[in-house]
Amino acid sequence: MRTFPVILRELTVLRVSDPSPAMRRVTLGGEQLRPFHRDGLDLPGFVSDGFDDHVKILLPPPGRTEPELPVQHRTGIDWPHSHTRVNRDYTPRRWDPRAGELDLDFVLHGDGPAARWARTAAPGDRLHLVGPKSSLDLPSDVDFVLLAGDETALPAIGRFLDERPLDCPVRVVVEITHDGADAYPLDTSGDVEVTWLRRPSTVADYVTGMPWPYEKPYVWCGGEATSLKPLRRWCTYTRELPRERVNITGYWRTSRNDTLRLLLDPLPGHAVRAAVRTGLIQAVAAKPRSVADLAAETGCPEQGLGLLARYLGTIGLLEVTGDVVGLAPLGEDLLDDERLLHGLETDADSALVKLPEAVRAGGPAGPAVDSPDRLRSLVFLAGGITDSPAWRPGEAVRITGPGAGLVREAVGDTVRLAEPAGTTVCALALGGLPDDDAVALLRSFAGTRVLLVEHAEDDEPGGRAELSHALRHWAATGAPPRKPSDLTVLAERAGYTVTSVRHLGWDHLLVELTSR
Repeated sequence: MRTFPVILRELTVLRVSDPSPAMRRVTLGGEQLRPFHRDGLDLPGFVSDGFDDHVKILLPPPGRTEPELPVQHRTGIDWPHSHTRVNRDYTPRRWDPRAGELDLDFVLHGDGPAARWARTAAPGDRLHLVGPKSSLDLPSDVDFVLLAGDETALPAIGRFLDERPLDCPVRVVVEITHDGADAYPLDTSGDVEVTWLRRPSTVADYVTGMPWPYEKPYVWCGGEATSLKPLRRWCTYTRELPRERVNITGYWRTSRNDTLRLLLDPLPGHAVRAAVRTGLIQAVAAKPRSVADLAAETGCPEQGLGLLARYLGTIGLLEVTGDVVGLAPLGEDLLDDERLLHGLETDADSALVKLPEAVRAGGPAGPAVDSPDRLRSLVFLAGGITDSPAWRPGEAVRITGPGAGLVREAVGDTVRLAEPAGTTVCALALGGLPDDDAVALLRSFAGTRVLLVEHAEDDEPGGRAELSHALRHWAATGAPPRKPSDLTVLAERAGYTVTSVRHLGWDHLLVELTSR
């Protein structure tokens, strides 16, 4: 995967056309597709190298004429908390850097904000967008490509066929519901075969019944998230395709089921965590199996595993018939949610057991655990460290903290990793620590300059996601998430002076500390 600086751009509608009766194409242009200067920043031009890149378009909330925009920094953006922001992700159908033109295709079904905007878009209208933040690297040793999905996948499929990033036979399967959708133009030159399906036929049913004469396929699919789950499981557990050869993305949802997140009884959460950590859920992903087989594979005693499986059957995660265990719909939802799975595989929520004590006493209730979301964000922001005036190429440094691996990858050979070091780069180590422990860690770096990479924000948490993060932080540290001023206080307690502060984006800061 190649990552790019995340840039907010204001573009202008140049043309509007309809490549099919069910699709509206909006061609955008403007000076901000090229390198430009805004708010004291020199910002790079637009880049989109992958056929399934996505940009986030920003639309006005209901009753307003202007969208709620993020704050731009040199290498990233910050999203101020908002309950009314309207944004949608779209795949660039065409990017022509010479002409300075960007095509976005909008499916004209439903009454969503993006479809409404596209229906009335006219030359001269403005549109703000962010991204792409990355492009996918395709495997090179591919002998067959399957491109599948519903109508929302057509822009990515069309761009692949135009650009042909892989030279091999291509099979396209598209599930459509609207008259005229199959008139969408696709370049079928060469070894390309296109199949249009009308519901109730589904992509998942069709693809899983296809012959597979090739040994090194690449499977790409986009569409309604729930309908793609059987195909994802089939590719992963039945065909056993390597992860790098499968890219199945839920573009939209008919509904969102929050049952797993809303269970209040502590036992279901602990039982689900046990099912993930023992491998029980993963072991029944491909097909139902007996408790004896599951015990042999997981290494768990048969009696205890059977008891766990039967309990999970009562809450709808598994289906248990006699001695045979299989996945129920909730289990399929869990298995297909990588973020949920990752959280259950770690101890990220262990401190929440004693959250009441933490709130009452203001002290940490459990061990410090790093947020997977923070680490994921650092993938796109670490490049801004070497772009900072605080970075000294060729210097001897040591890099520590949960984000150390990502920082090492970003800085490459611009410095020497050596001891003794002149500078310590501490990446995302303070966020899960109480204040006293954070000060002690900073003091352990005495004798070196310190570059802190930390998450800190001035806004008060407002929405459910922000409040959830704040409560987890309080349980682990006995305090709310830190603000930039709090980092200054910690540094001064440890004997440092804040020399410079640089915004990396997504409320991540690069803070330079020197000994007093």
